[in-house]
Amino acid sequence: MGRCKDCRFWMHGGECEEVNGGNDWPTVREDCLDVEVDAADDTGLSYILKTGPEFGCVRFQLRTA
Repeated sequence: MGRCKDCRFWMHGGECEEVNGGNDWPTVREDCLDVEVDAADDTGLSYILKTGPEFGCVRFQLRTA
């Protein structure tokens, strides 16, 4: 399993473009993840996944140069 820091979807700061667009959350520990779900109204459910660079992900795709 690849690590987020080597994945083409992972952005500096921990936002994953494959899962969400990211936001201004604080960074998480190297090998951890943090999930936030917001369902405050009837228009829909939104969620954000933020990861550390050493987190392993099943959606990993190697970053190209």
